[in-house]
Amino acid sequence: MPPSPRAFPILGHIPLLASNSRGPHLILFDLAKKLGLIFYLRLGYTPTLVISSAKIAQEILKTHDRTFSSRPSLTFAEAILPDDLIFARYGTRWRELRKICTLELFTARRVGSFAAVRQAEMEKFLAMLSQNLGRTVNMTHELSVLTLEIMQTLVFGTSRTFGANDFLRLVHQANELGGRLHIGDYVPWLKWMDISLPKLRTLATKFHALLQAHIEEHRSSIAKQGHGGESFLDVLLSLDNMSDLTIRCLMLDAVSAGLDTTATAIEWALIELLLHPQILAKAQKELDDVIPASSAIVSEADIPNLKYLGAIVKKSLRQHPPAPLMVPRESTAECKLEEAGYMIPAKTQVLINLYAIGRDPNIWENPLEFILERMSNEFNAAVEPMTFCFGRRSCPGMNLGLTAVHLVSLQVQLDNTGW
Repeated sequence: MPPSPRAFPILGHIPLLASNSRGPHLILFDLAKKLGLIFYLRLGYTPTLVISSAKIAQEILKTHDRTFSSRPSLTFAEAILPDDLIFARYGTRWRELRKICTLELFTARRVGSFAAVRQAEMEKFLAMLSQNLGRTVNMTHELSVLTLEIMQTLVFGTSRTFGANDFLRLVHQANELGGRLHIGDYVPWLKWMDISLPKLRTLATKFHALLQAHIEEHRSSIAKQGHGGESFLDVLLSLDNMSDLTIRCLMLDAVSAGLDTTATAIEWALIELLLHPQILAKAQKELDDVIPASSAIVSEADIPNLKYLGAIVKKSLRQHPPAPLMVPRESTAECKLEEAGYMIPAKTQVLINLYAIGRDPNIWENPLEFILERMSNEFNAAVEPMTFCFGRRSCPGMNLGLTAVHLVSLQVQLDNTGW
């Protein structure tokens, strides 16, 4: 097995990750500096590999995709999302849910049908910025509200499904609880010691009650009108053998996952533009060259023609991955990792540290500097979209998320509000 630090009895290396002041990706990043780009941890009874190498990660996610496509059982998922796609173990049920998401929900036609609504939400966001010139604006919150309203429209058919502040509060609670290390996942007989379990149950009750109320309201509306619309919920309600629990979990997957990754990615892209005025100037020149002077709005059709902005977004995603640790994977069979030279047993948990990979000087020259060097070979180009994962467990909403990041970054530049 790969190198490993000294472990504690029973708990193994759990105490190493039990810091309240630092994120686990930072702790694992520091351990990788001492132990190497692949190392072994024993989290309670769970053997765990930590990957900080892009090449090894690519071998796991592409070459041995099927072997590493399952998920370990997690307390958070069992409480909040017991029948969802993101945390489902690899098998028949996961394939069924994946098929629904790729062939019914995140299709180009369905996502495209809401382009005008996304544009309208963008215009409201820009109007808010204009009204607050000279004042302090909490961009983290406002970008979360914007992303939430875009996702709600796609999922529910209206951007006013839930009060933004209330729903964001629940999502932030979920992020906080989901980011914790739950002792019962690794030492099952100590699960009773997990003081966050009552909070998880309360949060699950609130989420599912909120979603169920909207499902019932939507059913009633469809019954009165005689037909549904184009939203995800309309599609899910039209499918046979789809339980309300599954519908709630898939809706929560779409809204919460899209909310976190997209809003965070937009915020970091804008921060980097502000920190690098020379890059901002080049991006604005590209906009002036591509977008007609008479146009006050950037459309989604303009995005492929804006290559420089695309490079900015990719660079930002690499340096500031919205989810610095990928959702854990679990091997379903013994597997030899050729790049690392280790035989990995079945039932081994794998943690891929995107934060560390994005700072690997063996792949990117000056990884901490925001320099838009051209990706000159196929391997580097393939690593860039790792934020959204590869292969079977790649994010079905990747194109929607990237479109939103590009669109907001572009429109704020074009609007030039306070820049």
